[in-house]
Amino acid sequence: MSNKYSVKTVDSFSDIVSYLQFGTQIPVRKDFHEFILSDFKIFQPISLHLRENRAIKGHCLLFQVDEILYFGFFNIQDHDPSKIEFLIERLQAYAQEHKCNTIIGPINIPTIIYGWGFMEKGSISSLFRAKPINPPIYLDKFKEYGFTLKTQEVSWEGQLPTNDQELLKNYDYQGFEVIDLTSWEELNAYTKSIIALNFRNLPQESLLTPKIEKVALNYVNFFVKFGELYMVSLLKDKKKDKIVGYISSLPNPFKAGSFSLYTLALDEEYRNKGLSWYLVNSIFEKGRAHGINYMSTPIEKSNIITQIMCEKAGLKLLRTHSIFKYII
Repeated sequence: MSNKYSVKTVDSFSDIVSYLQFGTQIPVRKDFHEFILSDFKIFQPISLHLRENRAIKGHCLLFQVDEILYFGFFNIQDHDPSKIEFLIERLQAYAQEHKCNTIIGPINIPTIIYGWGFMEKGSISSLFRAKPINPPIYLDKFKEYGFTLKTQEVSWEGQLPTNDQELLKNYDYQGFEVIDLTSWEELNAYTKSIIALNFRNLPQESLLTPKIEKVALNYVNFFVKFGELYMVSLLKDKKKDKIVGYISSLPNPFKAGSFSLYTLALDEEYRNKGLSWYLVNSIFEKGRAHGINYMSTPIEKSNIITQIMCEKAGLKLLRTHSIFKYII
């Protein structure tokens, strides 16, 4: 097998971007390049190109953070098992050569566009932002080579739910205010509060991308370019004059009239008071007014409460993506 194939290492960012499409079914559009290069400057990745008779047949992106090697954009053009095995072996060899103790992936930077994980069997394969597409053989092969499951992300999707006014009547929202942004400058002013809410409230397993504090601005810039202000709402405790929660949705550049309900964060003392429904219904109402009719929401599989909310809202579990780890 080693005589048939070879691997070339590529470290020029412009060259990596030129061949990145070999590693994903999600389009590498020119208007995405600024966000790709922004993450590249942070993570300093290299690409492995699997070649057969000098032609590129496979691709894998690598970047190292301390002693952890992250990989992404892992794809073989014809999904041939022997080529997949060869590239996995090169991935493992690279980690050993660079004294890494763990491999994690796929993490496809920038994940706000290209997402995480290998798609599990039974998932739908329609094009959507941050939803990688691949056949099940990648899952099988990585397991054969000793990779184990780190975490799973599930996607609940469907028609944008109608607001549940009866449910909202069960709670008292008099002491709270939903803040709707009116300018991009206002969004910038709240960015630090939003990042702090994430770190205080989101489970560690949901923070899959390393150096999240450094890539946060890239996420904001993506939102500014493709999103609209109505896609973010903040929750204020009027008595304490404090931002205690927020919800954000992100545009899907590949399908008009759709978005992802991306993040819902609420400080612990404000949970179990119906405030999550309050924020969610606010986003649904604004989305509907702006022509949104289809939504998807990524959730850690371990987050049962949020999945119950999705089911009650009429959404269906349509995709599952698995992120692997390998201990050296």
